[in-house]
Order: sequence, then C-alpha cells, then structure tokens
Amino acid sequence: MIKEDEESSKMKVVSRDLQAIEPLVIKLEGLDIFFQPKTYTSEGQGGPYLEWLHGLLTIDAHPFAATFDWSIEPLELRNLAEELTRIYKDFSTDVVELKPIEGGLFLTFKLSATRGNIIGKFEIRPEMSEKKHLVGEFGCDQTYIPIITKAIYDFLQTILICT
Repeated sequence: MIKEDEESSKMKVVSRDLQAIEPLVIKLEGLDIFFQPKTYTSEGQGGPYLEWLHGLLTIDAHPFAATFDWSIEPLELRNLAEELTRIYKDFSTDVVELKPIEGGLFLTFKLSATRGNIIGKFEIRPEMSEKKHLVGEFGCDQTYIPIITKAIYDFLQTILICT
C-alpha cells in the first residue's frame, strides 16, 4: 500500500506486510532473541530515520521471557552485523553495541581479554521507562559471530526482496 504524506505530495509512505516472513532468530548462551516483523515502512527515498521494521520481539533469558511490540531501523541491524564482523575478523573494535533509536532492546558485546569469548549484556526496556526494565548478561564463543551476522544479513535480504 502506498500513501501520500499530507505535508507534501512528493513524500510517499510505503508500507509492506511482512507477517509471512521468517523471524530473525539470534541464540546466545543465556539469551534467545526472536523478532517477527509485521510491517516495513519507508518514507520518500528511505534512509536513516525513514525506514522501519515493526513487529513482535520475544526475548527469552531463562527463566525470564518477554514479548512486546518493537520497531527498529534496518540500518541499525546492518550496523550491528558489520560491527560484529569487525570483532570476529580483525579485532578492530572490542565493544559492539545495539542502541536502537526506539529502544526496547539494548545489547553490548565485549571481546574478552583472551580474545576468544564474547561477554555480553542486555537490557530490555519495552516502554523506554527507567522503572520497567530487565538487565542481564550472556556469553558466547567467538564462533557464534558468523552465525549471528549471517542470520541478520539473511533476514535483511529477505526484507529487501519482499519490499
């Protein structure tokens, strides 16, 4: 469905239904992340702040779990994958963070001193409220990184094909 923005006949908002798309799945030691997209929206030519994925985010940090509506820019996911690749391939960075504009899920991946393990932290804040949040840690071997980045790139590629 394409709609014209009320402010300008040149600005078009494109919205696509993505409910049939497979979710983005990231499994770590102590944290599983599932993002089931519902819609993709793009304004004008797209780009930062103009492209969004909206859907349901499920976090399982056993014994805690949460499911809530979440929005993220595809660019934020792409940047996460690119930064994780740097940790894996050339150690050009020690810390990678996902801090989406809309919040909801915050991730920190930190390369351990031995350079073989990732020590991570997560914060779930579905309503951007300081009062309602869950903070925890996770870990993973560095060999998880290519699996995570492939999952992100494959997910984004599927979104692009469908939009």
